[in-house]
Amino acid sequence: EVAPVTRTQGLTVPQVQARLAPRQALLLFARVGDRVGGFWVDAQGAAVGPTDGDALAPWAARLPTVDRLFVVAAGVPEAEALITARVGDRWLLEHAAVSYLPYAGALPTGPTAPRPGPALVVADPSSDLPAARAEGRALAKALPAARVLEGPAAAPGAITGALAQAPAAFHFAGHGVLEPAAPWDAHLRLADGQRLTLADVLALPGRGPGLVVLSGCDTGRRLELGRYDAVGLPAAFLLRGARAVLATTRPIGDGEPLEFLKRFYAEGALDDPAHAFQRAAMAREAAGDSSWKAFYPMGY
Repeated sequence: EVAPVTRTQGLTVPQVQARLAPRQALLLFARVGDRVGGFWVDAQGAAVGPTDGDALAPWAARLPTVDRLFVVAAGVPEAEALITARVGDRWLLEHAAVSYLPYAGALPTGPTAPRPGPALVVADPSSDLPAARAEGRALAKALPAARVLEGPAAAPGAITGALAQAPAAFHFAGHGVLEPAAPWDAHLRLADGQRLTLADVLALPGRGPGLVVLSGCDTGRRLELGRYDAVGLPAAFLLRGARAVLATTRPIGDGEPLEFLKRFYAEGALDDPAHAFQRAAMAREAAGDSSWKAFYPMGY
């Protein structure tokens, strides 16, 4: 056994169940010594089991009973890769919409609603990614009353000022930077070599943006601070009130994800980001476009 069957990260099983809607489940992972185990909670109860190298094997029979799966990966690599996993001859995403949470207590306590108001698009702030600039212009058409900041206009003051107004969405198309030797220095590169840092995000006043999409290299990678703690830009945005964050776990080519992101917004990303990701990913996979595998969704 890798976790008590009555408690998950400070929440009892009934408390977790109270936060889950029908056909939703929480899958939490933990590492004890050399073993990795999973802890599944749904409306029917809870179960604990070792993964033995296959993070989904103990729960394969339960997957048909849910259409929404929250995952707490807890730094377990095979859990972090679940978004692109297969169950038999089907993708996990064909069974359920999946999103990650930094910890079990981040489960919403009630229904969540999209943020009203305009959107903010920051495109090619470093003026060296022409396809990212085209991405920003194209996707701004799918967002409500979007304000677009490109190149030199994408300065820290303009961006943090706009983010402080709690926009419906914040779409960033540019460079993400993550240095393993300095995890707290994770940042988005802005105009003239300036930065939007993890600390800047945490210091944002108000609720921050509703939906955040970070379309840049390694914007979603987390760096471990210790055995149980990690830091990354997506969790910082969630802490500032974002409902959901879509970020990347690897480098991406300039313009590579455009068609996937177009489909993501067209599938209702502002209203239901997790199911929009699910539908967009499977549609683009069927079209021979695997760029969706660079991204993972966090939040609700």
